[in-house]
Amino acid sequence: ATLKIEVAAIFLQEETGLTLRAHRHLPQAMLQDLTGKKLAQSLLDEFCRKGEVTLHPLSPELLAAPGQFPPEEVAPYIEGLLFMFVPLKAKDTVNGLLVVGPFDPLGSVNEMNQELMEGIAHQLAVAVENARLYEAAQKARQQAEAANLAKDGFLALVSHELRAPLNAILGWTSALLNKAVDDELRRRALETIERSARTQAQLIEDLLDMARAVSGKLRLEVRPVDLGDVINSALEIVRPAAEAKAIDLQVHLKTKGDIITGDPDRLQQVCWNLLSNAIKFTPQNGAVEIKLERADPHMQ
Repeated sequence: ATLKIEVAAIFLQEETGLTLRAHRHLPQAMLQDLTGKKLAQSLLDEFCRKGEVTLHPLSPELLAAPGQFPPEEVAPYIEGLLFMFVPLKAKDTVNGLLVVGPFDPLGSVNEMNQELMEGIAHQLAVAVENARLYEAAQKARQQAEAANLAKDGFLALVSHELRAPLNAILGWTSALLNKAVDDELRRRALETIERSARTQAQLIEDLLDMARAVSGKLRLEVRPVDLGDVINSALEIVRPAAEAKAIDLQVHLKTKGDIITGDPDRLQQVCWNLLSNAIKFTPQNGAVEIKLERADPHMQ
């Protein structure tokens, strides 16, 4: 005899519990009852977890906890017929439930029909498992690609951070070697070279402490700081790059002796990053304006 299936539904076990993922001709009343319904601990969920084929009417009782509705008080969605509830089992793992029917309760569901449904359910379970493995592999690949992008971004940042003090050292060294300089300019050049070398040494030390760098917990040496001094130090580092492009650095520091609390090395890094980018993207013979003023209770 031909097995005629008019109604079918597939429920899958997901993080939020058993969820309807596909169906054909499920009663509209059941679909409405399923809207927003959590099926964890429901009778339907119990049929899934027990891992055995079950025959049962298609009724609201399936969506409630076992025993919540006395069977005699529940009107089935489809009167007088039974449905087969077949767990989707693959590799001893139940990952969903196949619901098929209807079947006449007066006519027995023979063993051949049950084995057929179990075979179909097994194929579905394998397909679901393969799809989930593929999705997990895709997610792992995306995470690996994101990690590589983060690594590339980090290396670019490190390169930028190391280049700024190195450019200052090379710039001032070249000036000392190729120009006749007075004692004041020589003193300023040597101070800048020393300060840049110390800054680079600090950056290298920070790189050695990768755990804190990755977690965003770099150690801060917080103390009173004159922000004007910080900006002037950063200006000395980038001045050779500005002079190479004939860029006019217009400095307007409208505060004198105003003290803030911060890490002077980190603040200097911020300042020279801003200045380096400004010089980089300013055309030849252009100008970069640097302003510092008090806007109580802040500095800007």
